[in-house]
Amino acid sequence: RRGRLPRYLDLLGEGGSVESCLAAAFGTPPVELERELQAAMRGKLPPALSVTSGELGMPTAPGLSPVPRDELLFLLGNLLAHARAANTADAEAFLTEAISINPSLAPAYTMRAIIQTRLGLDDAATADLEKGVSLDSGDPRPTLTYADFLGERLTDRVRRGGKASAEELARIRGLYRRSLALDPQRSRAWAGLGFTYLLAETESADGIAALERCLELEPAH
Repeated sequence: RRGRLPRYLDLLGEGGSVESCLAAAFGTPPVELERELQAAMRGKLPPALSVTSGELGMPTAPGLSPVPRDELLFLLGNLLAHARAANTADAEAFLTEAISINPSLAPAYTMRAIIQTRLGLDDAATADLEKGVSLDSGDPRPTLTYADFLGERLTDRVRRGGKASAEELARIRGLYRRSLALDPQRSRAWAGLGFTYLLAETESADGIAALERCLELEPAH
């Protein structure tokens, strides 16, 4: 039945169920295929045959290449930063080493800033976030993370009775808009942008439009 395997894969790719695709491609119900499989496992059928990717019409896998050391260290640091709190020191060490190798690695500054925020080191986090944004890497994450960082601190101050100045709100909105210019499909940025208008305590069609756009992208937000 090896010649029918490509047809089965094509049908699956078109969105059919496993059961219907098996029946259409192999001309037999799944229960019969199961019986054949059991018989093969008992040695009543010839041994299985190898099928190459070329026979299936699959594209050739790209060749592997080494990951640059700075990128590898960043990936390790990023992984550990999302794991247990006990790994925080190791995560920060990997990210710091990645930055020492490549001072232009914007995502490493951003992830290290997130770690510093968890540790209550806001000044260090601010410095790293500003550095990540200043590199203008084309990655929306540094700018989005910095906007969230400033927005969260401004929100805390407002909840304690403080006021959000027009200059602060303009800066945060500018960061969100800069992030959206790089990735307009990121619902988190639209949500943050809309929330800044709530902090201003004034009605705004722009704020409503931003939140509506967020809900279009993520209805469960």
